[in-house]
Order: sequence, then C-alpha cells, then structure tokens
Amino acid sequence: MSSIVSCYYCKEGKVVMKRCKTGYLSCKKCFIDNFEEEVHEYIMENSMFKRGNRVGVCISGGKDSSVLLNVLYELNKRKDYGIELELIAVDEGIKGYRDDSLEVVKYQQEYYNCPLTILSFKDMFNTTMDEIQSKSSKSNSCTYCGVFRRKALDIGSYKVNADVICTGHSCDDTCETLLLNILRGDFNRLRRCINPITNNEITTTKDQMQNHDSQNEAFLNIKPRVKPLMYCYEKEIVLYAHYLNLKYFSTECTYSVDAYRGVSREFIRKIQSFDYKYSFNMILAAQELNLEQSNSSPNYIARKCTICGYISSSTICNGCNLINALKHDNPNLILK
Repeated sequence: MSSIVSCYYCKEGKVVMKRCKTGYLSCKKCFIDNFEEEVHEYIMENSMFKRGNRVGVCISGGKDSSVLLNVLYELNKRKDYGIELELIAVDEGIKGYRDDSLEVVKYQQEYYNCPLTILSFKDMFNTTMDEIQSKSSKSNSCTYCGVFRRKALDIGSYKVNADVICTGHSCDDTCETLLLNILRGDFNRLRRCINPITNNEITTTKDQMQNHDSQNEAFLNIKPRVKPLMYCYEKEIVLYAHYLNLKYFSTECTYSVDAYRGVSREFIRKIQSFDYKYSFNMILAAQELNLEQSNSSPNYIARKCTICGYISSSTICNGCNLINALKHDNPNLILK
C-alpha cells in the first residue's frame, strides 16, 4: 500500500500546500482552480458586478493587487462577466519604492492590455509623501497617505468613468483594520471595513444633488468599492502568485514600519499561528454584529467640503484638513 499522500480534491496530484481554512491538502492545479472559483462565488454572492460595468481596478504592483487583477482577468474570460477592466494606480511620491513598483504596474498594463491611469499626489495635492515625511512624525505618515489615496482613487474612478472600484483587500487586511477600529472605538468605520461592498451606504441630500456644479460632480457620485479577495488569506494570495509566476513588487513601503497598524498586524499573525480560522471568524463575528445594528444605524449622509467640494461628513474634508496642517506647519494634526 502506497504511503504517498495525494491531493484531497483530485486524489492524484502531488500535494504542494495545505488550505488555510479547511486544512485540506491540495496540488497546485486544484489550489489555483479552487482559489479562483471561491473568489467567483464571493463575487456572485455579493453581486459585485453587472454585465457592461466598467470596473476600476486599483493596482500598486504589489502581491494583493497583482493577484486581484489576474483573477478578475481570468474570471471575466472564463465566466463571461462582460465587464471592462480599467487600471488605476496612485503615485504617492516615495522614491525608491513607488517609482519602482510603478514599473511593475506598467508591465501589467501591457501584459493584460488594459487602460491605465496614474494619479500623482504632487499633481493633485501639490506635495509628496517624501515631503510630508520630512515634516510630520513617522507615525502620522500613514494617516496622510491613506486619506490622500482614498481621495485620489475616488477622483480616478470618475476620470475613467468607472461604475465600480475594485480593491485587493485580503482577509488579513480586513482583520487588521477591524482590530484597529475596535481599539480606536470607531464603530462607523468598523461597520464599513467588514462589508464586501462599501460607499453604497453613502447618500446625498436632495439639495446637494440639485445644486452641485460640474467641477464637483465626481465627489457627489462616489462609486461603490468592492473587495473580491476579502475572504482570501494573505498566505494563499502569495502562493497563488508564486505558482502562476505572477510578476509583482514585494518590497514593503519605506514608511510602513512606523505605522500603528503594525501592532494590529503582529496580533493577527500571532493568532493565525494557532489556527488560521481565528482571523476568518473575527470577520464573521463582526459581520453578524453589523447585521444586527444595520436597522438602527442610519446611512452615512454626505456633505460637500466647503474648500474642495469632496464628499465629507463635516464642512471640511480630511484631505483639506491635512493640506491646511501642512501649510500652517502643523503636520502632526490628529484627525477626529
């Protein structure tokens, strides 16, 4: 009797990995097929796309967005989604990091033959992350980057006329953000971070829709954001990229080592060392809480920033607050 262990799925392939959630042993082909099929099922369950949609795929050249792009490209062909992929990248202005990763992005544009739009912090906000880093505390860099990136991607989605924005957030990313929002006591962001589709809860007032001008139209038509990889573990995302020899940029951001998120990331890795299902269960538990609270919590009512016209919960958006802080030599402003 042979003692060689074979693939749980096909019963004959050579085992190369163990699935994180189920613990099943898998050969390379079955893993790739199942990974893509699981993403497809998640997309279908949450009705992320409609035929004819123009989907703005946010790419950085990193592993998550590279895998996202490849999976969407393959599923669009195989499952006949009938969607159009538009690539959107952001250049934050980090020398030795973003300039190198954008070379991968340009390669991906040619390889997948998809239109590419690159948005620059310098062009949009008249500053770069290198300039901000030289003025602000190290721990505050990610605040600037996150706020400016979100704003840039919303503008980018309008420029390419996208119906949906697609991001590569993984299960690990979601757990990290979930834990951060719990530590901060931010229930509203906690609700949004564990939803597979966000921004669809944003509504504008009748007065805003009637009185907006064309310059600010992008900000009053924020597109839904979908996260097809939200149930995918980072370990399996890396393995998928490895087995398919996908080209991606693997260097960590120069400034992320000082990020507050690192505490959350270390905790998630620690609990995954006991059982990968723990992190997945965190998301499921938070989603159950989200469902219970959905009827009692009103939708987010959008206002217009009085400075730039961007969608905001207050009279001045976070982006303009941060820009003003830089202008007035107060770069360590803490946003509420």
